[in-house]
Amino acid sequence: MGSHLLDTTLLATALRDCGYGPFFAAYEAVLRVLAVPGSTAARAGKWQVLVAGGVAGVVGWVVTFPMDVVKTLIQAVPVYTVTFGVFEAGHGNFASLPLFTMHPAIHEFLPTVEFVAGTLGGMAGLAAGFPFDTVKVRLQKPELAGRYRGSTARAIAKIVQEERVAGLFKGISSPLAAAGLLNGAVFSAYALLLDIQVLGTGGTDPARASLAQVALAGAGSGIGATLITTPTELVKIRQQQCTGPRAAAAGAVVADLVRGVGVRGLFRGALATALRDCGYGAYFVAYEATARALAGPESGGAHKTKWQVLVAVGWLATFPLDVVKTRVQGSSPTPANPYRTTWSTIVYSYRNEGLRVFYRGLAPTLIRAVPVNMVTFGVFEAVVGVAGRDRGGRVREQGRG
Repeated sequence: MGSHLLDTTLLATALRDCGYGPFFAAYEAVLRVLAVPGSTAARAGKWQVLVAGGVAGVVGWVVTFPMDVVKTLIQAVPVYTVTFGVFEAGHGNFASLPLFTMHPAIHEFLPTVEFVAGTLGGMAGLAAGFPFDTVKVRLQKPELAGRYRGSTARAIAKIVQEERVAGLFKGISSPLAAAGLLNGAVFSAYALLLDIQVLGTGGTDPARASLAQVALAGAGSGIGATLITTPTELVKIRQQQCTGPRAAAAGAVVADLVRGVGVRGLFRGALATALRDCGYGAYFVAYEATARALAGPESGGAHKTKWQVLVAVGWLATFPLDVVKTRVQGSSPTPANPYRTTWSTIVYSYRNEGLRVFYRGLAPTLIRAVPVNMVTFGVFEAVVGVAGRDRGGRVREQGRG
């Protein structure tokens, strides 16, 4: 039994320390962005090293924190306490680590499982729907919209003809790199906010939360993720707007933005992004309402596998702000630019193109919603299911032999 615990602890520590890869990658990337032209990383100034080290530290801890929690819980709880119900199953094997079968009392306000499940689901969903996102961005950009008239299929065919299949995936590197952090943060924040609302008001089962509570938790998770979403989508949009054979690398886009107006340039369009991402409230409400309807009144929607749920309501509710965000982030904040702020973009777009402009690119977005949300929620539910817990965050009963 002791050797099993030692092996498990070493494995958790090794997995956590894989985070040194993103740590050093972030350090080097920031140094290169801040470097004076013609200089090398070895000749970086003290303030550049301090900034790069700080950013690398944040990135490293964000990536490794879930596994660090697992390692600490393994090391802090003796193996014999399995007989007292701290672990729901197993005898020190990796399949029964707290990451997967944590006792409800430990897990109540630590949605680690949701973070991991959201990470994997988000990355899978991103890859599934990215070509449609590229079409959407180009339809929303005034200078490019005229090139892709007709159906979404024709737009995809034109992009492939001019830029090959790789053209449909321009800009995927930045959201893919942030997908783990973004979707993990959204799903874990959603679970945490839902728990706080339900358990904080005397409830016992987050799976039976009201749709109003679901909406508030969803909106809060979206707004909270804006710090990640804004720079990620800004870089993505700048790359997707490139119609040449090759788009600028993500690092080059970041460097150009920072050298132009400083670090704040990475957060251009933050207000429009936050307003749009309030739509996560409608997004989760649509999902929960549909899931409960499919599950039937007897189960209350808590234990039904919901692979067939398709969600488009969240995008319909906030799509006009997505158009505004794309135009703001796809342009520079010069005084003569009509898209320099969220409000100026709304006013200028409406006066020159009418109300219909705020739903430009809706068709590819709705088509994209089908594979993206099927894959995202499908993977999310599968991981939560493997973790041995139901949708309400409670540990399922495990068989004891």
